[in-house]
Amino acid sequence: MHQQPVLNFCFTDSGTGVFLQTHGTAVAEVLYDFKYWCFSEPTAELRYDAEDNTLGGLRRARPAYTLADVANLHEYVCTRGGVIYIHTQWYAVALNIDEALFMPVSR
Repeated sequence: MHQQPVLNFCFTDSGTGVFLQTHGTAVAEVLYDFKYWCFSEPTAELRYDAEDNTLGGLRRARPAYTLADVANLHEYVCTRGGVIYIHTQWYAVALNIDEALFMPVSR
């Protein structure tokens, strides 16, 4: 079944985000302010609490990662005009550093 791309406009508040998710291929552009992204391959073993929120989860889980774990992470801070590509089924963490406006297009 062919899926049409979906375009969204997302207005966010500082400190909000998605702690851990997977989804189909996506491209996102930050239109206003900053957004932190962290990606890892589907085969990665991640330590997280599914009940945790984004900021709390990063504060608790990230320091426990070994150097080998960190080597498998792809971390980015996107600023206004920045575009990011998200691979299908990769783990993604998104944190809004400040109020932000971004536009994801996904399948």
